[in-house]
Amino acid sequence: MDADEIWKLVQQDDSKAFVILYEKFSGGLRFIAVKKLKDEQLAEETVNDIFIYLWENRREINKNGGNLAAFLKTLTRNKCIDIYREKNTKKARLVQFCTTDDEIVAFENVGTDAYIEESIDVEIFNRHIEKIVDKMPEQRRKIYNFSRKDGYSTQEIAEELGLSEVNVRVQLHRARNEIEAYFNCRL
Repeated sequence: MDADEIWKLVQQDDSKAFVILYEKFSGGLRFIAVKKLKDEQLAEETVNDIFIYLWENRREINKNGGNLAAFLKTLTRNKCIDIYREKNTKKARLVQFCTTDDEIVAFENVGTDAYIEESIDVEIFNRHIEKIVDKMPEQRRKIYNFSRKDGYSTQEIAEELGLSEVNVRVQLHRARNEIEAYFNCRL
């Protein structure tokens, strides 16, 4: 089955076809993202965000008969460019308000794992996360807890809850966004 046939199935809500699509293209897209972003974790998140975007917009996306691989590569490159621009815009804003390079570095580190561990007692940080998770819809809360507390893989969570892996990935992505939004509002 070629990529265009898989995409047609995805557009008809076939989650198994979506998993095949993910397995077929995610490695190559991750390679492009790592090359552009020079950060493996950010590249992984970027590729996952792209596939979540694809799933959520599968019915609206029309490649106009174009090559799916080329479409996905372009989507990845554009997302990496957006991330690069966003980083540079944030840095430019910091430079306007900081008087020394040390201040710029200090502000750039705000929100990073190292900063959080140094600035906030881990127990308090975890309590904040628990409060956020408690407010999530029940299904998302279960999925998040299986993943983060119990260490289940996406596949294990899907099997445990009788969901598709795509649904699990989407819910984990949304949970992560809720947590990030909470902490970004407080920085």
